[in-house]
Amino acid sequence: MKYTAITSRAPLAKWATPVFITAVITIFATLSPLEYVATVRITPYAPVEKLPEFGFIMPRCVRTPTHNELWRENYRCIRQHFPDAPIVIIDDHSDMALVDQNFTMSGVTLIPSNRSAGKGEALPYYYFHEHKPFNKAVMLNDGMFILNREPLLSAIQNTTDYRFLWDFTRSQAYDSEGQVYLIQTLSTPVQDEIETMRINETSWAGCFASTAIMTWSFLDHLNATYGFIHMLDAIQNRSHRMGLERLVALTSIHSSGMKPLSELSVYGSIFLHRRAFSYGWGDYVHDKMNGTLSNESAIKIWNGRRRRQ
Repeated sequence: MKYTAITSRAPLAKWATPVFITAVITIFATLSPLEYVATVRITPYAPVEKLPEFGFIMPRCVRTPTHNELWRENYRCIRQHFPDAPIVIIDDHSDMALVDQNFTMSGVTLIPSNRSAGKGEALPYYYFHEHKPFNKAVMLNDGMFILNREPLLSAIQNTTDYRFLWDFTRSQAYDSEGQVYLIQTLSTPVQDEIETMRINETSWAGCFASTAIMTWSFLDHLNATYGFIHMLDAIQNRSHRMGLERLVALTSIHSSGMKPLSELSVYGSIFLHRRAFSYGWGDYVHDKMNGTLSNESAIKIWNGRRRRQ
């Protein structure tokens, strides 16, 4: 008897170059012991398009008309200085009646968050790790505006693991209950080491608003070593998000080493920001109209989302 089987066409591995195999196996059966003859034909598909070297990921949460202004200005600033860079916008449970649906954008992937409300700054890490849209991500809040290309571009090009956008030292910011809570969600073997590191204020500095430049391979390493993505699942409120500012820093520094403060972040201490913690949208509009932002490389707008507290 003669049997012919044609296998299905499937990729060799999830991340492998898509080479597919069509195997036609013809089995000849005789009265004597079975004789097997196999013919395998390998058909290479066109290679996968190379991933962009870097891109931007911005969570968006529109709860007021002012919030709608923030993400649009963020997009305009990115496009002004990085006209070809891909942008991922993650909508974090916005009130869609307030979102400008007619705003024209290019090179943008818009993803509605499928995570519960309250994740906030954790969302870029989720989606960067899950989708890997580029090799290196600039993860920034919707209320952060890039005003000068060169400092950020230089930092992107020279980052091989992590670099925060702004930093703060432990002596500059009070402890967050959320950081102790999140440490307890990390992989058991490293919990004690991270806690010991946390109480030594000279051994680390925080990652303001959890915004950073990070390579996908380094984030994957954080996940494998510390259970980073599992930790994100535990974030439910503002205290936990404040804890994330510390945990992004603690795990990154524990893994790759503490950098000199001059190299730890792109823009330095958030406490040196123009009217830090009170600079609002109206201040920005006023200063932009009056041309007083020429010495600023980036601006952060403070404008809380009360619904997510």
